[in-house]
Amino acid sequence: MLNEQINKYKETYSTLVTAFAKLHNAHLSFVINKGRDTGFAVRKELRTIEQSAKDLKKLCQLVSKESIQNRRLEKKQRREEKLAQKSKKKKNVVDTPRSNS
Repeated sequence: MLNEQINKYKETYSTLVTAFAKLHNAHLSFVINKGRDTGFAVRKELRTIEQSAKDLKKLCQLVSKESIQNRRLEKKQRREEKLAQKSKKKKNVVDTPRSNS
């Protein structure tokens, strides 16, 4: 599940970067040819950037949360494995009788 979320994050980031490039081009066009159509293009790219930024923030939080949960789970499993190994070592110890010489 974490890999799916990371892939979505990467896609959203790519969309955001692309939108910034389009905004730059629309801005240049607007500065050179001031008008309704070029202004609309700038506003359209700004809306795209705002939405992508919101989506990116949500995905970032989700990925971070899942990553922390996975690390905690791995740490717990390692702790349990160490405890299991210690208990096995204690069981393997054999009491040898002492001689009274």
